[in-house]
Amino acid sequence: MRSSLRLKYMLLALIAATVVALLIDWGLSKEVIPNEVRTQMHNGTWYPEIRNAKKNSTIAVTTTFDDGYFYTPFTLRWISYAKKYNYDWYGINIGYAEIQFPTPHWHKAAVIFDLLSYGYEFVVFTDGDSVLVHPERTVEYFVKTSPPQTQLWISRDLSWATTEINTGLLIVRRGTWSLEMLKYTIRESGDSRIRPQDWPREQGSIDRWIRLSSKKSCKIFPYGRMFQIFSSFGDEPEKELEGVYQQNVWVMHFAGGYSESRHKYAQAVFNYSQTKYPV
Repeated sequence: MRSSLRLKYMLLALIAATVVALLIDWGLSKEVIPNEVRTQMHNGTWYPEIRNAKKNSTIAVTTTFDDGYFYTPFTLRWISYAKKYNYDWYGINIGYAEIQFPTPHWHKAAVIFDLLSYGYEFVVFTDGDSVLVHPERTVEYFVKTSPPQTQLWISRDLSWATTEINTGLLIVRRGTWSLEMLKYTIRESGDSRIRPQDWPREQGSIDRWIRLSSKKSCKIFPYGRMFQIFSSFGDEPEKELEGVYQQNVWVMHFAGGYSESRHKYAQAVFNYSQTKYPV
Protein backbone atom coordinates (compact mmCIF):
# COMPACT_ATOMS: atom_id res chain seq x y z
CA MET A 1 0.00 0.00 0.00
CA ARG A 2 2.78 2.42 0.95
CA SER A 3 4.74 1.68 -2.22
CA SER A 4 1.58 2.26 -4.24
CA LEU A 5 1.06 5.68 -2.60
CA ARG A 6 4.72 6.55 -3.09
CA LEU A 7 4.46 5.68 -6.78
CA LYS A 8 1.29 7.76 -7.06
CA TYR A 9 2.98 10.82 -5.48
CA MET A 10 6.03 10.40 -7.71
CA LEU A 11 3.77 10.27 -10.78
CA LEU A 12 1.91 13.42 -9.68
CA ALA A 13 5.22 15.20 -9.05
CA LEU A 14 6.43 14.22 -12.52
CA ILE A 15 3.22 15.50 -14.12
CA ALA A 16 3.49 18.78 -12.16
CA ALA A 17 7.12 19.26 -13.23
CA THR A 18 6.19 18.61 -16.86
CA VAL A 19 3.34 21.14 -16.71
CA VAL A 20 5.65 23.77 -15.15
CA ALA A 21 8.28 23.16 -17.85
CA LEU A 22 5.65 23.52 -20.57
CA LEU A 23 4.39 26.78 -19.04
CA ILE A 24 7.93 28.16 -18.86
CA ASP A 25 8.51 27.17 -22.48
CA TRP A 26 5.23 28.83 -23.51
CA GLY A 27 6.18 31.98 -21.61
CA LEU A 28 9.56 32.19 -23.30
CA SER A 29 8.21 31.61 -26.79
CA LYS A 30 4.99 33.64 -26.51
CA GLU A 31 4.80 36.14 -29.33
CA VAL A 32 5.36 39.59 -27.89
CA ILE A 33 6.33 41.88 -30.76
CA PRO A 34 6.72 45.66 -30.78
CA ASN A 35 4.28 47.24 -33.23
CA GLU A 36 6.97 48.33 -35.66
CA VAL A 37 8.35 44.77 -35.74
CA ARG A 38 4.90 43.26 -36.22
CA THR A 39 4.12 45.45 -39.23
CA GLN A 40 7.50 45.25 -40.97
CA MET A 41 8.96 41.82 -40.14
CA HIS A 42 8.16 40.40 -43.60
CA ASN A 43 8.06 43.61 -45.58
CA GLY A 44 11.36 44.83 -46.99
CA THR A 45 14.14 45.91 -44.67
CA TRP A 46 14.60 48.21 -41.72
CA TYR A 47 18.05 49.33 -42.92
CA PRO A 48 18.66 51.66 -45.90
CA GLU A 49 22.15 50.19 -46.47
CA ILE A 50 20.57 46.81 -47.26
CA ARG A 51 17.68 48.23 -49.28
CA ASN A 52 20.01 50.19 -51.56
CA ALA A 53 22.68 47.50 -51.99
CA LYS A 54 23.39 45.24 -54.93
CA LYS A 55 23.95 41.62 -53.95
CA ASN A 56 27.10 40.18 -55.55
CA SER A 57 27.72 37.16 -53.34
CA THR A 58 25.94 34.50 -51.31
CA ILE A 59 27.90 35.56 -48.21
CA ALA A 60 27.66 38.88 -46.34
CA VAL A 61 29.95 40.21 -43.61
CA THR A 62 28.47 42.92 -41.41
CA THR A 63 28.70 44.99 -38.25
CA THR A 64 26.57 47.74 -36.71
CA PHE A 65 27.70 51.09 -35.37
CA ASP A 66 26.47 54.54 -34.48
CA ASP A 67 27.97 58.03 -34.49
CA GLY A 68 30.12 57.21 -31.47
CA TYR A 69 31.86 54.32 -33.20
CA PHE A 70 35.65 54.45 -32.77
CA TYR A 71 36.98 51.07 -33.92
CA THR A 72 37.42 52.09 -37.57
CA PRO A 73 40.77 50.29 -38.11
CA PHE A 74 39.21 46.98 -37.04
CA THR A 75 36.32 47.51 -39.42
CA LEU A 76 38.69 48.25 -42.30
CA ARG A 77 40.38 44.91 -41.69
CA TRP A 78 37.00 43.14 -41.93
CA ILE A 79 36.23 45.07 -45.13
CA SER A 80 39.54 43.89 -46.63
CA TYR A 81 38.70 40.34 -45.56
CA ALA A 82 35.32 40.53 -47.31
CA LYS A 83 36.91 41.90 -50.49
CA LYS A 84 39.63 39.22 -50.50
CA TYR A 85 37.08 36.40 -50.61
CA ASN A 86 34.45 38.22 -52.70
CA TYR A 87 31.98 38.51 -49.83
CA ASP A 88 29.63 41.50 -49.63
CA TRP A 89 30.30 43.98 -46.83
CA TYR A 90 27.65 45.92 -44.88
CA GLY A 91 28.44 48.58 -42.30
CA ILE A 92 25.05 49.35 -40.75
CA ASN A 93 24.60 52.73 -39.06
CA ILE A 94 21.75 52.04 -36.66
CA GLY A 95 21.08 55.77 -36.40
CA TYR A 96 19.35 55.50 -39.79
CA ALA A 97 17.41 52.34 -38.98
CA GLU A 98 13.64 52.36 -39.39
CA ILE A 99 13.27 50.31 -36.22
CA GLN A 100 14.60 51.02 -32.74
CA PHE A 101 15.24 48.65 -29.86
CA PRO A 102 15.66 49.04 -26.07
CA THR A 103 19.45 48.98 -26.61
CA PRO A 104 21.60 48.90 -29.79
CA HIS A 105 22.57 45.26 -29.16
CA TRP A 106 19.19 43.99 -30.42
CA HIS A 107 19.87 45.35 -33.92
CA LYS A 108 22.21 42.39 -34.40
CA ALA A 109 19.33 39.94 -34.84
CA ALA A 110 17.37 42.30 -37.09
CA VAL A 111 20.35 43.00 -39.39
CA ILE A 112 21.14 39.30 -39.79
CA PHE A 113 17.45 38.53 -40.39
CA ASP A 114 17.22 41.26 -43.05
CA LEU A 115 20.34 40.06 -44.89
CA LEU A 116 19.19 36.44 -44.92
CA SER A 117 15.74 37.54 -46.08
CA TYR A 118 17.44 39.62 -48.80
CA GLY A 119 18.81 36.38 -50.22
CA TYR A 120 22.19 35.75 -48.60
CA GLU A 121 22.92 32.16 -47.70
CA PHE A 122 25.42 33.08 -44.97
CA VAL A 123 25.92 36.15 -42.78
CA VAL A 124 29.01 36.78 -40.65
CA PHE A 125 28.25 39.28 -37.88
CA THR A 126 31.10 40.77 -35.89
CA ASP A 127 30.92 43.25 -33.04
CA GLY A 128 32.82 46.45 -33.72
CA ASP A 129 35.28 45.66 -30.92
CA SER A 130 36.31 42.32 -32.43
CA VAL A 131 39.67 42.03 -34.19
CA LEU A 132 40.15 39.60 -37.08
CA VAL A 133 43.46 37.84 -36.39
CA HIS A 134 43.61 34.99 -38.94
CA PRO A 135 42.11 36.09 -42.28
CA GLU A 136 43.02 32.80 -43.97
CA ARG A 137 40.04 31.17 -42.23
CA THR A 138 37.00 31.52 -44.49
CA VAL A 139 33.27 30.91 -44.14
CA GLU A 140 33.71 27.98 -46.51
CA TYR A 141 36.25 26.50 -44.07
CA PHE A 142 33.70 26.48 -41.24
CA VAL A 143 31.01 25.00 -43.49
CA LYS A 144 33.30 22.27 -44.81
CA THR A 145 34.31 21.19 -41.30
CA SER A 146 30.76 21.08 -39.88
CA PRO A 147 27.71 18.79 -40.20
CA PRO A 148 25.49 19.72 -43.19
CA GLN A 149 22.54 20.70 -40.97
CA THR A 150 24.54 23.43 -39.16
CA GLN A 151 22.86 26.86 -39.35
CA LEU A 152 24.76 28.70 -36.60
CA TRP A 153 28.47 28.83 -35.73
CA ILE A 154 29.14 30.44 -32.37
CA SER A 155 31.63 30.34 -29.50
CA ARG A 156 31.20 29.49 -25.85
CA ASP A 157 31.49 32.43 -23.50
CA LEU A 158 33.86 32.78 -20.56
CA SER A 159 33.32 30.09 -17.91
CA TRP A 160 31.86 32.55 -15.38
CA ALA A 161 29.45 34.22 -17.83
CA THR A 162 25.68 34.12 -17.38
CA THR A 163 25.13 32.55 -20.82
CA GLU A 164 26.67 29.54 -22.51
CA ILE A 165 27.46 31.41 -25.72
CA ASN A 166 28.80 34.82 -26.76
CA THR A 167 27.24 36.71 -29.68
CA GLY A 168 30.21 38.99 -30.41
CA LEU A 169 30.83 36.81 -33.48
CA LEU A 170 28.31 34.68 -35.36
CA ILE A 171 28.10 32.89 -38.68
CA VAL A 172 24.46 32.26 -39.58
CA ARG A 173 23.22 30.16 -42.48
CA ARG A 174 19.74 30.77 -43.89
CA GLY A 175 17.32 28.05 -42.84
CA THR A 176 14.07 27.51 -40.95
CA TRP A 177 15.83 27.03 -37.61
CA SER A 178 18.04 30.13 -37.90
CA LEU A 179 15.26 32.42 -39.16
CA GLU A 180 13.01 31.30 -36.31
CA MET A 181 15.87 31.97 -33.86
CA LEU A 182 16.24 35.53 -35.17
CA LYS A 183 12.48 36.21 -35.08
CA TYR A 184 12.34 34.82 -31.54
CA THR A 185 15.14 37.21 -30.52
CA ILE A 186 13.45 40.20 -32.18
CA ARG A 187 10.19 39.35 -30.40
CA GLU A 188 11.92 39.19 -27.04
CA SER A 189 13.24 42.74 -27.51
CA GLY A 190 9.69 43.89 -26.80
CA ASP A 191 9.03 41.52 -23.88
CA SER A 192 9.21 43.47 -20.62
CA ARG A 193 9.30 40.22 -18.63
CA ILE A 194 12.95 39.63 -19.59
CA ARG A 195 14.00 43.28 -19.05
CA PRO A 196 15.45 43.66 -22.58
CA GLN A 197 17.37 46.81 -21.65
CA ASP A 198 19.50 44.81 -19.19
CA TRP A 199 22.32 42.34 -19.77
CA PRO A 200 22.45 39.72 -21.30
CA ARG A 201 20.06 41.33 -23.82
CA GLU A 202 20.06 39.63 -27.27
CA GLN A 203 22.75 37.20 -26.12
CA GLY A 204 20.34 35.86 -23.50
CA SER A 205 17.60 35.39 -26.09
CA ILE A 206 19.84 33.46 -28.50
CA ASP A 207 21.13 31.41 -25.58
CA ARG A 208 17.54 30.53 -24.57
CA TRP A 209 16.63 29.61 -28.15
CA ILE A 210 19.58 27.22 -28.39
CA ARG A 211 18.64 25.57 -25.08
CA LEU A 212 14.95 25.28 -25.97
CA SER A 213 15.45 23.99 -29.51
CA SER A 214 17.59 21.39 -31.24
CA LYS A 215 21.32 21.89 -30.77
CA LYS A 216 21.89 19.80 -33.89
CA SER A 217 21.43 22.97 -35.96
CA CYS A 218 24.28 24.86 -34.29
CA LYS A 219 27.98 24.32 -33.73
CA ILE A 220 29.23 25.73 -30.44
CA PHE A 221 33.01 26.01 -30.40
CA PRO A 222 34.96 25.54 -27.16
CA TYR A 223 36.05 28.88 -25.76
CA GLY A 224 39.23 30.12 -27.43
CA ARG A 225 38.98 27.98 -30.59
CA MET A 226 36.94 30.31 -32.82
CA PHE A 227 36.75 33.38 -30.64
CA GLN A 228 38.55 34.71 -27.57
CA ILE A 229 37.26 37.38 -25.21
CA PHE A 230 39.29 39.90 -23.21
CA SER A 231 37.57 41.63 -20.32
CA SER A 232 40.48 42.57 -18.04
CA PHE A 233 43.60 44.41 -19.08
CA GLY A 234 47.06 45.02 -17.65
CA ASP A 235 49.77 47.54 -18.50
CA GLU A 236 51.91 45.50 -20.92
CA PRO A 237 49.69 44.15 -23.70
CA GLU A 238 52.50 43.09 -26.05
CA LYS A 239 54.09 40.92 -23.37
CA GLU A 240 50.84 39.54 -21.97
CA LEU A 241 49.44 38.65 -25.40
CA GLU A 242 52.41 36.53 -26.54
CA GLY A 243 50.85 33.27 -25.34
CA VAL A 244 47.46 34.14 -26.78
CA TYR A 245 48.83 34.54 -30.31
CA GLN A 246 50.03 30.93 -30.27
CA GLN A 247 46.47 29.64 -29.77
CA ASN A 248 45.58 30.30 -33.41
CA VAL A 249 42.25 31.94 -32.53
CA TRP A 250 40.27 33.40 -35.46
CA VAL A 251 38.93 36.54 -33.79
CA MET A 252 39.66 38.38 -30.54
CA HIS A 253 36.89 40.30 -28.83
CA PHE A 254 37.49 43.18 -26.39
CA ALA A 255 34.37 43.14 -24.23
CA GLY A 256 33.14 45.90 -21.97
CA GLY A 257 32.95 49.67 -22.07
CA TYR A 258 35.65 51.93 -23.43
CA SER A 259 38.85 52.37 -21.43
CA GLU A 260 42.39 53.39 -22.36
CA SER A 261 43.85 50.00 -21.34
CA ARG A 262 41.19 48.12 -23.30
CA HIS A 263 41.88 50.20 -26.38
CA LYS A 264 45.64 49.67 -25.95
CA TYR A 265 45.16 45.88 -25.95
CA ALA A 266 42.89 45.96 -28.97
CA GLN A 267 45.34 48.15 -30.85
CA ALA A 268 48.22 45.80 -29.98
CA VAL A 269 46.32 42.81 -31.41
CA PHE A 270 45.38 44.81 -34.48
CA ASN A 271 49.00 45.85 -35.10
CA TYR A 272 50.19 42.27 -34.64
CA SER A 273 47.52 40.93 -37.01
CA GLN A 274 48.24 43.55 -39.67
CA THR A 275 51.96 42.71 -39.60
CA LYS A 276 51.81 38.93 -39.21
CA TYR A 277 48.63 38.17 -41.16
CA PRO A 278 47.98 40.99 -43.66
CA VAL A 279 44.72 40.83 -45.57
